[in-house]
Parts: sequence; C-alpha cells; structure tokens
Amino acid sequence: MILALGIVLGIRLVPYLPPPAGPFEVGTVLWDIDRPEMGSRPSKGKACPVSVQLWYPAQPGSGDGRAPYDFAGPSLLSGLRWVRTSASLNAALASHGGRYPVLVSLPGWAGLRFENTTLVQDLASRGFVVVALGYDHPACAGMDGSVGDAAAARMDFSSPAAFERTLGVARRKIQGVAEAASGVLDALETLDRADPIGRFRGRLDLDRVGVVGYSLGGAIAMQLCWLDERLKAAVNIDGWLFDAAPGGWIEQPLMIISDDSPAVTSADLSDARPARRYSSVLTEASERRIAAEFARRGGVSVTVVGSGHLDFSDAGYLSRLAMLEGRRPDGAAIRTAADYSAAFFGWVLNGKASPLFSSPPRGVRLQAWDRPEAVESAQRVCADLVAADGPTSIGSGSAVRNVL
Repeated sequence: MILALGIVLGIRLVPYLPPPAGPFEVGTVLWDIDRPEMGSRPSKGKACPVSVQLWYPAQPGSGDGRAPYDFAGPSLLSGLRWVRTSASLNAALASHGGRYPVLVSLPGWAGLRFENTTLVQDLASRGFVVVALGYDHPACAGMDGSVGDAAAARMDFSSPAAFERTLGVARRKIQGVAEAASGVLDALETLDRADPIGRFRGRLDLDRVGVVGYSLGGAIAMQLCWLDERLKAAVNIDGWLFDAAPGGWIEQPLMIISDDSPAVTSADLSDARPARRYSSVLTEASERRIAAEFARRGGVSVTVVGSGHLDFSDAGYLSRLAMLEGRRPDGAAIRTAADYSAAFFGWVLNGKASPLFSSPPRGVRLQAWDRPEAVESAQRVCADLVAADGPTSIGSGSAVRNVL
C-alpha cells in the first residue's frame, strides 16, 4: 500500500510537458552567436546579452539523447531537474525539407529562455527553425546586477512609484532585447552561409522570418518588427503592449492570442488595490490601441475560452502544488496557441491556407479585420478571404471570411 501510494505520488509530482503535435521529430542545440559551435550566452559585450537556443526539425535517430529543460543544472530538489523535453540534444537537422522558415521566440517578463519550451518544440515539430532567446541578464533591464537593482527589475504594481519604475524597466527591456534580437538575425545570416558544423549551412530561409512572443515577449516581438523589416509576421501571446512600436504600428501582419479574462470595467480602473488598478490600466490601454490599429490596418484576434495568462507558458506543468491539487493544465491553451501560430505563420510565410481560420474549433473566439486599401503592402496575405465590411466577430465553430 505504501509502495503504491509512493508510486502514485511520484507520478503526480514529476513534472512533464505536453508532447509536440507536428510530424517532425525535434532537435535542439545551444548557440553562441560569437562561437556558433557551442555555448549559451553570446554577445556579452552588447547592452543586452541574450542567450540563444535553436529548436528545429530533426533527423530521426540522431543526437545525444533527450535534451534537459534547464541547462543551468537545477538543484536535486528542484522540479526542473526532472523535466525532460521532447527534443534530442545536438541532433542533425532533418535531411528533407530544403530551407526551413525561421521563427524568433521571446519569453515573458523574467526573460527565461526555457519557460515556453512546450510552445517552441511544438512549432519546431511543424517544420520551423525556432530561435528561442533568453534575456534574463540584469543589463537587459538596465541594471548592473546588484541585489537592489535585481529587486527593482521585478514587475511591481504596489504603488505609483513602483508602477512608474516597472514601466521604465519594461521600456528598457523592450528596446534592448529587440535590438539584441535584430543582431541575432544578422548572426543567423552568417550561420546560414558558414555554419562550421554544417548543420544549418544553406538550410535557413531568412526571407521567411516571423516572431512570436509571450507576455512581455509579445511587446518585444512588435518592437522587433518595428525595428527590423526582415520580420514578415508577428504573434503576440497574451502580452500588454506597453510602448512597443512607439508612436505608430507595425506594417507586418499581426495576430493577437489572448486569454479569457473578463473585460476591464470602470471599477477596475479605479480599484483601491494598486495591483488590480494598474494591471487594469495596462490591459485597457493595450486593448484600446489594438482595436484602433486593427480597424485601420487589419489583424487577427484569437481568444482561448476558459484560459488564463499562465496557461500559455510551462508554469502550470512545473508547479508541484498544482500537481498535488489536481490543477495541472490539460495543454489545451498551449496547443491552441501553437495551432494558430503555426497556421498563421504557415499562411504568411509559406502561403498555405488553414481551416482554423474558416472553421474555428470549439473553445476559440476569432475576430478579424480587413486590411484597408490605404495601407496595402507587399506583406498582404489571404486576399481571397478579405471582406469589405470591417471587423467580424466569429463564434466557436463559425465560419470566417476575412483574416487580414
């Protein structure tokens, strides 16, 4: 009986991640853009040092075994020590497929490269080379690494002064990480020309590059598009905009994937609790800006019914408390985000239509806006689906005619 109970508790307490849904096996490798053959934290001399991990379609049977979740080597008691990805470490790139489109992946506020492993390995399994960036170095928040500065870099809505400080940190991260990510794209061009190992030489299609960001990474994704025209499309997964793309909007096709939080009310905006009030202010400002710009320029909004913000990250799968209480997510939110991200990038970068936009599944609310003729651009896609009557609300299982 005791042994059986121990086995059951062990199963419940061992973290796991949902497996990828695509047809490819997945490989991964840490990449130092200054030393392409290995490493984990490149470009230390830059204002915002970023770490880079590449995820990609892998040749079956290759590699050095299952890749760890956190390469930093968590302590024995840490749940992260027992997490394993679905990717083979240092595997060969899949031999068929020619050049693969490239996606840049940006995590949330903490900048931890691995916190969206479920999403990035899923996208890699669908035929993308995913460049996962980490920006947890204090310099990316404008800090020097001291204890006091590290505390100041946290998101803090406890007072007006703390809120203003948080906005300043967000601004520095958005600008600094976007600039660093643009530099990574430069390095990818070099890697495609002259990978010393040969794994990626001639295999990266840098004319087909998109970016996906979760939480703060969604704002950074937009800033990267604002900064670098090599990006052809962007997906923002449940991220406040802050001041990304200041004073304007991006020209690239954009999809917003959101959780199912209640709409902000006037009571929320005047709530006596600072955390509630300031988070509502950011939500309302982002939603107002998105609605206005989508009406002017076109865009896609996907809401995952019944989801919360953390459901789009790995957090729920790594919490032992959630496991004990039976609150471990079923993967639906991440799977939906991966499905729609892959479909959106497949449409924009590869020209492949997806039934997800014509027949949304249950649990998805989709809203789309036409891209007006006044802002017609070379990046326009889905012309055969565009309607002329503005935004169209789409319920679960309903049809949609206009996507951009």
